[in-house]
Amino acid sequence: MLDLAVQLYSLRHLPDLATALSAVSDAGYGYVETVHTHGLDASELKDMLEARNLKVCSAHVALEHFESDADAVFAAHKTLETPLLVVPYIAPDNRPKDAAGWQALGQQLANIKAQCAGAGFQVAYHNHDFELVDIAGQLALDILLEASQLDVELDLGWAKRAGLDPLETLQHYGKTCARLHVKDVAPAGENTDEDGWADVGAGVLAWEAILAEAKVLELPYLIVEHDLPKDPIATINNSATFLRNALASS
Repeated sequence: MLDLAVQLYSLRHLPDLATALSAVSDAGYGYVETVHTHGLDASELKDMLEARNLKVCSAHVALEHFESDADAVFAAHKTLETPLLVVPYIAPDNRPKDAAGWQALGQQLANIKAQCAGAGFQVAYHNHDFELVDIAGQLALDILLEASQLDVELDLGWAKRAGLDPLETLQHYGKTCARLHVKDVAPAGENTDEDGWADVGAGVLAWEAILAEAKVLELPYLIVEHDLPKDPIATINNSATFLRNALASS
């Protein structure tokens, strides 16, 4: 349990995907979370992963891919042996404005869940901060998850950015948390050239308590992500070193 993974979005500014995958492998990770197939044929991507002893723990698949050609999504991720598909983001123009809108989006996702189940896949929803706002006395994310019956891929960095306590948020979602994005937030005014994000362990999140709760919940993976790292390779190495040491001492 608690295997370390990297969301490959963190490495998108490296010269190419091969460089990114080699960096992940060299840092000692065994798993990646992909952004769908990164524009590659799934067989080609699988060969690249296998050459570096990497496996896919989950994949971000945009809503429009499910809507336009779900069968192609399922075929690709059967090739990649992806166990979980994650809806990662809702574009600003498509974000609901009220509880009814979040319920409607939840129903749309419930239909996608049924399609995924029929194809043998689990599906979850990844939060940012815009779902962690109060709508008529509930978090928008809770309205969405109740309507869709999806699990959540909880991003703790965005929870902090939304003004929530990351540990309490993890406890709130508990067993419905299918994957955990471990992302850190720099102290106020720092790392402005990285949009205020930090390598895991170099920011303000209380990782000792968070990791203890992750163990209690028996989460399968800790997925490292940094949205705008100045040095992506250093970030995944620093984050892995911190997490391994923290897990070993807890």
